Amino acid sequence: MAEKPVLYVDVLAQQCSIIYGSDKPERIDDYIINSAKRIHSLIIWDASQNAFFEAVALPPKISNENARYHIQFGASRRLEMIWYAYRNLATMAPPDRLVPLASDESRQLMVDINIIYLNIRGTLDNLAWALLHEFDPNRIQSMPASQVSLFLPGIRANPKFASLAAIVNQHDAWDRDVKDRRDPAAHRIPLALPPAVLGPGDASRYRELEAEYSAAIRGHEFERADQILDAQRKLGKFQPWFVHEPAVGPIEIYPTVPDDLCHLVQLFEAVHSFFLLIPA
Repeated sequence: MAEKPVLYVDVLAQQCSIIYGSDKPERIDDYIINSAKRIHSLIIWDASQNAFFEAVALPPKISNENARYHIQFGASRRLEMIWYAYRNLATMAPPDRLVPLASDESRQLMVDINIIYLNIRGTLDNLAWALLHEFDPNRIQSMPASQVSLFLPGIRANPKFASLAAIVNQHDAWDRDVKDRRDPAAHRIPLALPPAVLGPGDASRYRELEAEYSAAIRGHEFERADQILDAQRKLGKFQPWFVHEPAVGPIEIYPTVPDDLCHLVQLFEAVHSFFLLIPA
C-alpha cells in the first residue's frame, strides 16, 4: 500500500524530530532540509502512482455512465500523465542535483512541468463532473460548465456533498495559490527549468565561448562548434527551480511541485472514498 501523501512541512518536522529530538536549533542544517525534500519527493511519487491505479479501478464501481466517462477518460488519463511527468522530474532533477541539465533533459522537463500544472486543474474538474453526474444528475443538467468545480457552490454548498465539502474546504487556500502556477502554463508564458545558474566567472566564460562558437560557425568548423556548445552546457550549477514570466522570480521545485501534487492526491482520495462509501 502506498504511503499516505503528506506535505513537506510534516516530513521536515519528522526528520528534525529524528535528528534533533526536542532540541531543534534555530537554523536547520542544510543536509536535513535536502534529505526531507528528497524523502518527500519519493512519498509523492508513490502516492501519485497509487492515485492513478485507484482511478483506473474506480469506473466499474460507478453506476452513472457520464460519471464513469469522466473518471475513465478524464481523471485516469490525467493522473497517468501527471505521474509519468513527475517521475521524470524527480529522477532527472532531484533536490541534490548540481550538474547542469543537458539540452534534451531541459526540453523534456519543460514539457513535464507544464503537463503537471495543466492537468492538476483538469483532474479536479473531471472529479467534480463525475460527482455531479453520479449523485446529483438533475442539477448538472442546468449548470453552466464554468460552474462545475470542486471549489464552487455546486459541490461545496450542495447538501449531498456535505462530508466531502468539509475536506475540500481545507484545500481552499491552496486552490487559490496553485493558480499562480497553473494559469501561466495554460494562458500566458509556459513554465521552464533553467539548465543551470551561472556564477560571475561562469558568465564571463560563457560569453567567451559564445564568441568562439560564432567564429566556428562562420568558419564552417561545425565539429569545433559542437565542442564549444558542450563546454557551455557544463558551466554553472543546476538549481532545482522553475520559472515562467521573466518579471517573476524563480520558484523552488521542492517542495512546491510535490506539495501541489500532495493536495491533488488528497482531494482525489477524498472523492474516491466518497464514491465507495456513498450509495448512488
